Amino acid sequence: MRVVVMLCLGCLACAPAASPPVTFSNVRVEELTATRAVLRFTTSQPTSCRALFGTSAATLERSATDPNMAPGTLVTDHTVPLEDLTPATPWYWRAEATDRDGRVFLSDLRDFTTPAGNGVGGTLVNVALLSLGTTVTAVSSNFGGGGVDTGFGANNALDGAMATEWSTNGDGNGAWVELDLGAPRAIQGVGFRSRKMTDGTSIIRAFRMRLDDGVWRGPFDTPNPDEAYRFDLDVTATTRTVRLEATDTSGGNTGAKEIELYAAPP
Repeated sequence: MRVVVMLCLGCLACAPAASPPVTFSNVRVEELTATRAVLRFTTSQPTSCRALFGTSAATLERSATDPNMAPGTLVTDHTVPLEDLTPATPWYWRAEATDRDGRVFLSDLRDFTTPAGNGVGGTLVNVALLSLGTTVTAVSSNFGGGGVDTGFGANNALDGAMATEWSTNGDGNGAWVELDLGAPRAIQGVGFRSRKMTDGTSIIRAFRMRLDDGVWRGPFDTPNPDEAYRFDLDVTATTRTVRLEATDTSGGNTGAKEIELYAAPP
């Protein structure tokens, strides 16, 4: 009896079907301010994502990712905040999605224009910047026990960038930071934006501020971590040192994306 063995040599009928290409839907820009925008879109298959953006349609030189997406996670609904945008500027962007097979897909080119910024006090500037000589002299903690200049150190709240942030090591309502402005400044306003975690923790919903005169200002309410709050002081106060303390939080690794103090240009 003769036995015939049939071997499959990679025929098309036996090859696994290729996944269809990823398509984008419900692509939109929301929460648009002078310096920030939130991009949202849906992909037809679970993917990782980022946004490519810039001020030239031909060169999208910057990128941003969904901060809620853990490494290796693939989802269909995507939210990508763009931080540190220039006011009154046209911006161009594409959504980029990568599927489980490593294939990369791009959405159509889109654009939006940021509105003009209002500023605080017209000619006032933020003097709570490392670049202007402000330093962190003490802090309740930095994430992981690191220094102020580490990845989540308090210096990140003084770098003028909303894309970086200071995180405490689980301080909750006990979060605080002390600053030295390098010289006495006549402070007329304060700005603050909290960090947040996707589980709703780490939000500073209110803070207070003490200057050289020992008087506490506030509390100032900052309930939305996606908003940068600005507060004018009732009376201008000259100070070199500033202490900010959380007074109401959702607990956890509380901290700040940015702390701002407004005065006349130094």
